[in-house]
Amino acid sequence: TFIKDLNIINLQNEILDKIKEKTLITFNDEHFNKVFPLYLKYTLIRQKYGEKIRTPLYEDIQYDYPLAYYLAQIVSQTIKKHTKTGISRSEITNFTILFNNTINNKKYRSRHIRYVFSTFPRTQNCIISTKYSELSVTPVIFISNSKKLRQTE
Repeated sequence: TFIKDLNIINLQNEILDKIKEKTLITFNDEHFNKVFPLYLKYTLIRQKYGEKIRTPLYEDIQYDYPLAYYLAQIVSQTIKKHTKTGISRSEITNFTILFNNTINNKKYRSRHIRYVFSTFPRTQNCIISTKYSELSVTPVIFISNSKKLRQTE
């Protein structure tokens, strides 16, 4: 990791522990472990100085990528616990994109799948992969219809 600040490292570890506790997902990807602390560092800097990033994706991203959005909410809650100030919707969107890209990275895809009950809105089918190379616990991947499922087999 490029970050040497113990506060950022401790925050990262606490967030990843909460994610593991709530979802059983762990991230052992080298790229993620380099980028995630940078996202945290720059988010905290923007928060400290009142800088805002703007993204129009917030409204749809919570429905399009519910698992990644849920992980980003865990990040937001943990940061709020430490700083007493919540992060903006655009920052949550930023973390959602990071988690989604990490989970859906092509090298993690697998053809061995099974259906899982989905409680998230706007998702018709939910699958969970059983073979991933660097994620040690199987994350959930959402698809919009069963035709896509047949194409991945």
